[in-house]
Amino acid sequence: MMLVVGCSNTKRSAVGSVTSSTRWGHGVAGDRESQVREGRRKVGRKEGKEAMLRGAVRFGMQRRMASISTGLVRDALTKYPHLPAGIATDSVKSLQIQYSAANERTKAAFLASLASEFPEKDHILLFQQLASDQGLDSLIQLRNTVLNNMSAVPEMETLKRSLDTLFSYWLSPAVLRVQSFTRHRNNDEKWRSWTAFVMANESVHKFRDVQDVEIRACGRNRRIYMLTSDSMKDPLAFVSVAFVPDVASSMKDIFDDGIYEAANTRNCDITNPCAIFYSINSPHKGLKGMDMGNILLKKMVYSSRFDDAADFANVTKMSTLSPIPTLAPYLRAKEIDFSSMTFGEQSVVVAEYLAVQKKDPVMRFHCANGAVLWRLNSMADLSENGQRQSFGWMVNYLYDKDSLAQNAANFQDNQSVAMSTQVAAIVKIRAKQ
Repeated sequence: MMLVVGCSNTKRSAVGSVTSSTRWGHGVAGDRESQVREGRRKVGRKEGKEAMLRGAVRFGMQRRMASISTGLVRDALTKYPHLPAGIATDSVKSLQIQYSAANERTKAAFLASLASEFPEKDHILLFQQLASDQGLDSLIQLRNTVLNNMSAVPEMETLKRSLDTLFSYWLSPAVLRVQSFTRHRNNDEKWRSWTAFVMANESVHKFRDVQDVEIRACGRNRRIYMLTSDSMKDPLAFVSVAFVPDVASSMKDIFDDGIYEAANTRNCDITNPCAIFYSINSPHKGLKGMDMGNILLKKMVYSSRFDDAADFANVTKMSTLSPIPTLAPYLRAKEIDFSSMTFGEQSVVVAEYLAVQKKDPVMRFHCANGAVLWRLNSMADLSENGQRQSFGWMVNYLYDKDSLAQNAANFQDNQSVAMSTQVAAIVKIRAKQ
């Protein structure tokens, strides 16, 4: 006996296949007919029938879970339309348990049903209830699922809009804090938690070990700052900062100035006037587009706006030392023999790529913040990763708080890149060629 779960308008053909006119899963999952074809290609006729049955039952279970969960949402919203914050109904609790245990495909099926069957005001009510009971972390993960499925399920745009509305309040710059690692040096639980977090999520310059974290976070002229919310255990973003005599032109200036000497690991003084942001990380995929890195840097540039502003009391200049992660792939795609060029020729190509092509995501991030494309640096990152990404080239983006707002507006309005006179002169060379 063949059991087919969750199908309608089905009929058997002469060869035993199943066809259906039902649209499955709002574009999230494939239909059973495609499962039949895939099964037969892989294993033969007999095994194909078994694969078809397993696939139909499995997808029927996913549809059933989505249907049950949608019913729980409807029950919670109709019976308890005005719940006070912090009180979760049995329906919402049951939904939380089922949703948390589901795989990504089933979560997507449920969210598609939620988007199509309930108005936006109900989305917001449900999300508020989930946040009250489980915290923001669960909604960040939910938003990540929404982002991953929006192209296949356009209805999810309404869910994203509802989540963005709530996050704009919950993660408003006014309620977020910037704190340095040193603030929690004597708090073992917080220290261990943050150490594990930055080691797992550092994407630019990986840490060697726990001691490396301590040196970069608390060594002489070194800090790591975290953007935090009282509603979340983990930071929203973090930045590594080196305080140096002048704007750094290479990673050697960051890592080879004696910071690993024993005396410096115990000395957390800040004595230099130039702050270099050399690694900026926004690790929560579910917050993509929410500008956590932007908020972190802006709070630090306007240094009176964060808890450890005293660290910047003597700072007169703030800049990044940034990678160009898309340069090498761009050059390969254009079949440009970059390695055979002179330094001058290379600098022209790099300047044109950043200031004219405007495709590098790191450049776009900093220029959208209002930073100045200040200097191009060759042989700045000689690591394997630096050579693979950009043939060792790096960039300084200068953060000048007096021009930040105007530069950001110009970039937003007409994609105008603020440049130093040095970089502008190099771009003009390219224009004349």
